[in-house]
Amino acid sequence: AAEEIIKKQNGRVLGIFGNPELSITQKRITAFQDTFKSNNRITELDITYASSTFEAQQEVTKCFSKKIKPAIVFCMSDEILAGAMKAFQLLKLKIPDDVKVITISNDGFIPKLFEPEITYVETSGYGLGKLCFKRMMDHAAGKTFIQEVLQPARLVSGASI
Repeated sequence: AAEEIIKKQNGRVLGIFGNPELSITQKRITAFQDTFKSNNRITELDITYASSTFEAQQEVTKCFSKKIKPAIVFCMSDEILAGAMKAFQLLKLKIPDDVKVITISNDGFIPKLFEPEITYVETSGYGLGKLCFKRMMDHAAGKTFIQEVLQPARLVSGASI
């Protein structure tokens, strides 16, 4: 998602991440920020957190009440995207004219509900579940080594960025 923002970037970026105490949030925010740093992009990057759809709506509303508004909003999850989109609707912001949007989605269902469709990075919850189940079965069979389980992701282009 950060790479796609860098390609299309033309202003301040708002990144809305989930619960900052969760390891997945910490890993995603680190990767997001590191991508901007490694590409030597001087970008105004604002980071905020939302643990629910309602909190995401509040954060977007707060950020868009400031004098300098984000040009692009990144949402870490479908739940955060739903809150952000509600805020955009209430603020009467048009996508991608007034604000560009990109998100991470488990299966792409939520991003496809909006017009225009939201560009997203697809992570397969089903695929990750299969990997985790295999890992659990390995553990039950006596293979108790520590292993971080990763699932590949892919960019699905919409018309939001």
